Amino acid sequence: MAYIRQFGAALIDYRGLVTTIRNIADTKDFSLLHFIDYCALAEGMILYDSLIMVGIDKEDPYSFPPYDGILTPFIKLNILVPEPIKTKPMYLGNPPKIGKDLRRDNILRDSWYETRRLLGAEKEYHIPSLALLRQKAYYEKSAYVIEDHSVCNLFGQYKKMSEALLTLRQQSVLPIKQYIIIPIPPIPYLLLKMSSYPEDLLKNIIAIREDYARLRLELRKLREDLADPTQAPINKLRAIASWNKSWLTLDKYTEASSISEMALATNNLIDVAETIGGIGINSIQWSTLIEKLINEFANAFYSWRVRLLHKAANIYLSTSDDDIRRQLFRVYKREFTKVDVDRLKARGIPI
Repeated sequence: MAYIRQFGAALIDYRGLVTTIRNIADTKDFSLLHFIDYCALAEGMILYDSLIMVGIDKEDPYSFPPYDGILTPFIKLNILVPEPIKTKPMYLGNPPKIGKDLRRDNILRDSWYETRRLLGAEKEYHIPSLALLRQKAYYEKSAYVIEDHSVCNLFGQYKKMSEALLTLRQQSVLPIKQYIIIPIPPIPYLLLKMSSYPEDLLKNIIAIREDYARLRLELRKLREDLADPTQAPINKLRAIASWNKSWLTLDKYTEASSISEMALATNNLIDVAETIGGIGINSIQWSTLIEKLINEFANAFYSWRVRLLHKAANIYLSTSDDDIRRQLFRVYKREFTKVDVDRLKARGIPI
């Protein structure tokens, strides 16, 4: 089994990647979904050393042919890297059916296939995914990201695993807590300000990537510390607190005001999801399962993984943030409003 431990890397589905890149160049049909997925992709290309592309398969009708030409500069710089072996998609049951709303259903169906490939690669490589908004609904549900995070958050508050277990036993359900919020530079906004045409949005990623080399190094160190099984969970929460306190001292980011959600997950919970057939379970069942795992594999919960999850619609398109909308209109001659957000929600895509 291939095993690569790269704290500076994340997985990205090749089809979702190419779809996002093609969509941002489409000035006629550019949508809010396209913009939010671009936000996630831009942050990933700048805040990770590399993105490992999974799902490149000529025989798969849900995958594009290898290497769309527009990716060549990113591949040459090792910002985008093909996966070393072809991984097996994770079983997620039957794909969603195609109904009357072909536009909505095709997006959800495509994202279902993309999520299967991402989760299969996560299991193989032990590297978290950079999930796009189009994939987020299936990804969070299938990978149990929210429950995983709650477990890590709970364990981190206690010096001994037995104390966390006692708390868990005293509760009928697992507490679902908010994701940890970490500040990062407002990268998509900065890229928009630099761009005059849609194609500039990709070129400028390369143009400014070196400016963020130090920040990438600091984030890689944070991920490595959180994954260190010799460090107690409470020390990991202290490392996160230290990041929140000190990141603004990095020279170029003193005026940055963006945030990203950081979800923590243990390295073995995806395997757990497979052992129960990939079916959804409620919090009470999850608590029972976690209690069993703590008793049998306590050390496994000392190794955490970081997933960056995005709510760019809320961050970049809030009603008080007129500047980002002006920048989008300048580049695309397209203005986004709350109606666009509501339309995405109606399609089953969570914001």
